[in-house]
Amino acid sequence: ITYTGGLKGAPNKPTAVSAKVVDALGRPLSGYTVTFVIGSQSKTAVTDANGVAATTITLTQKPGFYQLTASWPGDAGKYLGDSTSAQFSLNKK
Repeated sequence: ITYTGGLKGAPNKPTAVSAKVVDALGRPLSGYTVTFVIGSQSKTAVTDANGVAATTITLTQKPGFYQLTASWPGDAGKYLGDSTSAQFSLNKK
């Protein structure tokens, strides 16, 4: 899983988040749920034919830096789950 969305946002404004899920050979995996977590808020999206899960989160938290995590549970017997994280800036320079 690779996070492909933005790393900055403003309070009470929709923030676009997205991630791409591929198998070990780099082929996109469709139909899998990806969970995005920024601070105390989360949202899910399902991967499309290109392996991309995209949605928006309207953050109601105070301005600051938050851990952003994108994860998917995998598929038992086929794929191991994975997650990636980054620092998200909510209205901070």
